[in-house]
Amino acid sequence: MFIVPFIYKVTKENNVRVHTIHLLTVGGRALWEEEASLNLDHDILEPNDIYRKGGIKTIGKNLTLCEVDTEKTNINDFYQWKEISLEDDATFCWKTYFYLLGEKEDCWLSVPRQEKIGQHDVNSILQHIIRNT
Repeated sequence: MFIVPFIYKVTKENNVRVHTIHLLTVGGRALWEEEASLNLDHDILEPNDIYRKGGIKTIGKNLTLCEVDTEKTNINDFYQWKEISLEDDATFCWKTYFYLLGEKEDCWLSVPRQEKIGQHDVNSILQHIIRNT
């Protein structure tokens, strides 16, 4: 299963809602993959000092979204995507995405449709987070 820990925040600037979404990725190009038989909290997240808040959200059969509790998890212990080398494909890092919506839900800025992390469509992951969080 692929695991997508994320941090999600919405702020309002004038008449625009700015959705800021941080996804924990592997080198900014792949998603975290673990055996589906493992316990998400006790076997995967907590040993890596990541703590979940809220429930688990699933997309399809093998993509698991989990919102990170930023009060329990020390986000500064992780790299940001801009801090690692472009050739690095092994370091876990937070990759940040922005999505801007106007008052009438008109999109002012979105992620390009062709953007992928591994074989997964980033836009569909972000839309799922925005609609269900």
